[in-house]
Amino acid sequence: MSTPNKKNFFRHKQHIIFIIIFIIGVYLIWLDNMSATYYQSKKNAKIITDNKSNIKDKNLVVDDKHPDDKKIKEAVESDEIVKEENFQPVIKKDDKPGKLLTEERVLVKGDSLEKIMAGKVPNEVIEKCLSVGNKVFRMQSFRIGHRYFFAYTDQGDLERFEYEIDPGHHLVIEGPEPRAAIRTSSVLTALEVLSIPLDGNLHNAVADAGEKPQIAEKVMQIFGSVIDFAKDLHEGDKLLLLIERRFRDEKYVGYGRILACEFHVKHRTFYAYLFNDSGGRPQYYNEFGQSLRQAFFKAPLSIIRVTSKFRHSRLHPIFGDARPHLGVDYAAPTGTPVRSVADGVVEKCGWAGGFGKQVIVKHSGGIESWYSHLSSYGIGIKDGDVIEQGKIIGYVGTTGHATGPHLDFRFKKGDVFINPDLIIKHSNLTSKVKDIKNFNRVMRIEQEYLDGKRSLSDYNIDSLISFKNGKSETSDTKKIPANKFIEMKKK
Repeated sequence: MSTPNKKNFFRHKQHIIFIIIFIIGVYLIWLDNMSATYYQSKKNAKIITDNKSNIKDKNLVVDDKHPDDKKIKEAVESDEIVKEENFQPVIKKDDKPGKLLTEERVLVKGDSLEKIMAGKVPNEVIEKCLSVGNKVFRMQSFRIGHRYFFAYTDQGDLERFEYEIDPGHHLVIEGPEPRAAIRTSSVLTALEVLSIPLDGNLHNAVADAGEKPQIAEKVMQIFGSVIDFAKDLHEGDKLLLLIERRFRDEKYVGYGRILACEFHVKHRTFYAYLFNDSGGRPQYYNEFGQSLRQAFFKAPLSIIRVTSKFRHSRLHPIFGDARPHLGVDYAAPTGTPVRSVADGVVEKCGWAGGFGKQVIVKHSGGIESWYSHLSSYGIGIKDGDVIEQGKIIGYVGTTGHATGPHLDFRFKKGDVFINPDLIIKHSNLTSKVKDIKNFNRVMRIEQEYLDGKRSLSDYNIDSLISFKNGKSETSDTKKIPANKFIEMKKK
């Protein structure tokens, strides 16, 4: 009897030992977890303490408890917080200021605020301008022959619009959130002769003379049909301008019109005289009374260097094989304005594969002009737009297959690309001034100003180019004495 009891005792003893080992194992695991938790909490506490000390070193206040903890908890429970995989970052608008563009001229038949601003600032801004403008002035009462000044950026921001109601009153609309007012302080306009030596680059020469880029753009507009700014300019050339400067409250506010130009290019001199021939928009004519506004500009931009000509076979810079290049490549800095070489209709504005961002303009006679590798499009440019010669349709870039910033410029008629030199050479038909008698009188006076044979302080704005019934009109604008003009210009 004793033997079986002994066997049972050993059997139970094994069970007890197993249970004891199991309990010890569980205890050791629990103890290890508690140690790790204690260590991590101590580590976190040290990190928090270190961070607090660092923050305090930076004179910042630390709050252990987030003030919005409760709101965050409620948002989590109600699924109001966007899940990370669905989160879309907000793209911050580029704060870099846009390039300032200005225009100034007299109103012609059909002009209105909407037409002047269309494509340059957004439609909603135009609507706001009309709304605030109507509170101080009847916006439908703009008159032909009255002048306006319009400043905006290439990003579509309104800077200032100013309309001359009469010599003593101006409607001014300005600011990103437009404000309108009637200003009684008149703008005084003085005449000046600028002499600018050239080094082969018009924009650099203008900057070296201490003047703003608007002058280079205006000169390019005037001579764009008769001078190729990529080929014709050389070091030692000279530009002579008869230009207006505007002052308000004895402070300089910007350029007015260029009344006359002499462009000495190598062994030839180009002349331009501003004259109002038909009662519409004043235009520039040469010394023979021929209009400088011809069918096509010689080039679509003013800062240019020809890097590849029209040819039927050339080594492609990217793909390395021989291919035709049926256009002209103009190297220019990214962002250089690209202008339509002629009046026309935008046939395409969009992405074009290897051509990148592209604008195609259709002109009379079935001719198309192509502008490719643009970095961006002109403000408001879209398919179907009717545009004038010189309109900015885009900016130089490197989109598509391009090794550097440049413009690929092409002409196409039907299904065939044509050398731009041939199109420009055979399409520029010249029109002549009709009122040759008054033109010769205006040209003589403007030339006397340029040559220093007539005192600039005698100038009255609009006394030269605006005519009614064949007689010169003068305005009530005050003359600015020479010494006063120099003093105001310094301001």
